[in-house]
Amino acid sequence: MNKTTLSTLWLLLGATLLQAQTYGAPPYAPPYHTTPSLYIGVAASSVDLRNMWDDGYDMYHDQYDQNALTLIGGIELSPNLAIESRYMISSGDAQYEDLYGLSSPKSFNNDFENTAIYLKPLLPMGYTGWTLYGLLGYGQTSYHYENTNTIYPAIKASGFQYGVGSSFALTQYMEFFIDYTVLAKDDGVQHISSGSYADDVWDVEGHSIHFGVTFRF
Repeated sequence: MNKTTLSTLWLLLGATLLQAQTYGAPPYAPPYHTTPSLYIGVAASSVDLRNMWDDGYDMYHDQYDQNALTLIGGIELSPNLAIESRYMISSGDAQYEDLYGLSSPKSFNNDFENTAIYLKPLLPMGYTGWTLYGLLGYGQTSYHYENTNTIYPAIKASGFQYGVGSSFALTQYMEFFIDYTVLAKDDGVQHISSGSYADDVWDVEGHSIHFGVTFRF
């Protein structure tokens, strides 16, 4: 290793240690913030919902792509554990596709919500600013689609929800994050509306991707 390379490495190490001292963190902990700490956040979300159901005559397999807004609140108990709640609500129409090809793609009016609380294990990646995390919890997904002529069943599915993600500390008080979550995944869901769908039972599956920021105080 030549002197120039060695000097460059020492400069990078010194800059990293100086950054850590600036935030006042001990050498073994990520230099982002102290714990416990409260935080709030907001995210733009993309939701993929799929239904399989049988009305006694035909088998259906539907997919709905939906944009949503997610509100977040949580408490980080330690550098390795947080508890987080999320509320997600639809934004705009849903794009519908029949995966069996029985009908053409179309847009639907939509009421979609997901409420969940998670245990959030954290894995700080040293002094890089990045943290990997998981989401393990319980939630409820509900949605109700309709077009101009037809009101479709309202679905409500509750159960285990989980996900993985990564965040980056932009400042001591603000982080950017991206994550993926599995929402509803339930078989034999009875919809909560009446009418011609009253006896139908649906298999429900939902996934979502989130891009957002959190703020600590």
